[in-house]
Amino acid sequence: MDLQSWFYMVAIIYMTLFIIFMIVGIVVFIKVYNTVKNAPRRVEETVTRIIDENKGQLMGMAGMAVVSLVAARLKGMFKR
Repeated sequence: MDLQSWFYMVAIIYMTLFIIFMIVGIVVFIKVYNTVKNAPRRVEETVTRIIDENKGQLMGMAGMAVVSLVAARLKGMFKR
């Protein structure tokens, strides 16, 4: 094989690898884009599920926070 044939062979291999890498890059970009695009919906579904499963515990924690705030305000009112 002469030099020209080697050059053409290397160029064909390079172009083929470049096309494969471009296709893989586009597929990865589309997958990442869809994941980022759907992330808020998935987070919302997860938070909603957690709240539904632990509603009683969350209300208890919120109630304790409100009671402690009210107690602190009443304590401050009676100190004056």
